Amino acid sequence: METILQTTLAVAWLGVAAISLWCVVQGTRRILKDDGPLPLFAFLDRRGLTLRQFEEAVGVSELALAARRCALCSSRSACSGYPVWCPNEPLLRRAKAAGTAA
Repeated sequence: METILQTTLAVAWLGVAAISLWCVVQGTRRILKDDGPLPLFAFLDRRGLTLRQFEEAVGVSELALAARRCALCSSRSACSGYPVWCPNEPLLRRAKAAGTAA
């Protein structure tokens, strides 16, 4: 009975490792495939914000996270105009509000 349990756990961990590896490979392929500028920078321009204003409003760590979210976004290739949904929308709104308040 103990052998069956150990085998089941080993197979489960192997499945988790395989899925994790597949996600890493797909994410890396997506990043390397598209070497154009991130749509985040076009959104900043359309909102009348410079990169420096955005960084001052949200901080450098949030800017880095926003760029990462944009680079890894599954809708990035279809992101030509305003997307239906953008994971960085709250940050963009916050930066715009901070830019108009200053």
